[in-house]
Amino acid sequence: MTTADTQQNATDVLEERLIDAEYKIWKKNTPYLYDLCMTHSLEWPSLTCQWLPNITDPAGLAPQASSNSNNNSSASASASPTSTHSLLIGTHTTPGEQNYLMVANVELPNSDYNTSSATTSGAAKYDDERGE
Repeated sequence: MTTADTQQNATDVLEERLIDAEYKIWKKNTPYLYDLCMTHSLEWPSLTCQWLPNITDPAGLAPQASSNSNNNSSASASASPTSTHSLLIGTHTTPGEQNYLMVANVELPNSDYNTSSATTSGAAKYDDERGE
C-alpha cells in the first residue's frame, strides 16, 4: 500500500465519520423539525418518487382517491387511526445492474392525528448513548 492509498483511506474514514455525525444530529432533531418523519433504507438510492392516488383504510374499507380524501377523512378516521398510501419508487443502480420500479405501501396517520404527541414520543425515543 502506498502513501497515497493510506492518505486516501484516512480521508475516506474521516468523511464517513463526518457524514455519520451529521446524520445523528439530524436524526436527533427531526422530532422538533417535522410533524412526522419515517425512514427506510433501500438497497439502491432512488431519484424518482411519486405518491399514487389510491388510499386504503386498513380496517377494510374500500380504497378512495386522494382527491376525495378530504370528504371521507372523518369516516376513515373513525374506523382506523391510519391509512395506507401507495408510493412509486424508481431505483438508480450502478451501470451493470438493472433499474426497476417498486410500489411501496406506507401506513400514515389520518388527518386528525395529534402531531404534538408525535413530537413528544419521537423525542422520548431518542437514545443519547447510541446517538439515534
